Amino acid sequence: NGLKVSMFGSYVRPMLPDFDQKAAEAIRISKILGARVIRIWAGNKEPHEADDELWSFVASRLHEFALRAEDEGITLAMEMHSGTLCATPEGALRIIEQTNSPNLKINFQVVDPKSPDLERTIAMIGRYVVNVHAQNYRRSPLDPEKMELCLLEEGVVDYDKVLSLLVEHGFNRFVEVEFLKGEHASEEAMLDSLRKDAAYLRKLVERYTTATT
Repeated sequence: NGLKVSMFGSYVRPMLPDFDQKAAEAIRISKILGARVIRIWAGNKEPHEADDELWSFVASRLHEFALRAEDEGITLAMEMHSGTLCATPEGALRIIEQTNSPNLKINFQVVDPKSPDLERTIAMIGRYVVNVHAQNYRRSPLDPEKMELCLLEEGVVDYDKVLSLLVEHGFNRFVEVEFLKGEHASEEAMLDSLRKDAAYLRKLVERYTTATT
């Protein structure tokens, strides 16, 4: 059917008491799926909350995991997400440098949709990005202080700019729709959003694929 598994979205993180078992399971599942990338999580605190001991612990566990994954031809991609050491580009860079594993990369997503800061963030971590989670939000017309899920093309995050910046760093991997407008309303609304978001991303990907060939 032409479908590929772009990434296995695991929830493996170094703080788990059964980390070694979960890491091994993630590698096994990825091999079954034919996925060459495993999404992982860098700890359970943001950079400003973490002490040196936590940084060292996370780096050590991820180094071990990365070595095991590398033996199977699999790349680990830390998700940029709040509540982790990858909540900021500075944090993501620090854990990559401390881990010192060539197959430890980044699953990029905008952590704060109110303030995307695309140029600075991608300038810092773009060369490590191997996958993108795409989701978008806009300010609610009823309450401007609240952000509501919307179509990728209609929100605060400019995905045209995201791809144009990533391509400068050699990015040529998958861009995934993560959350959908209307996903909690009805199946029909969710599928309609999926079709529109997929068409939008296809248009962008074709544009930048053509530009780099």
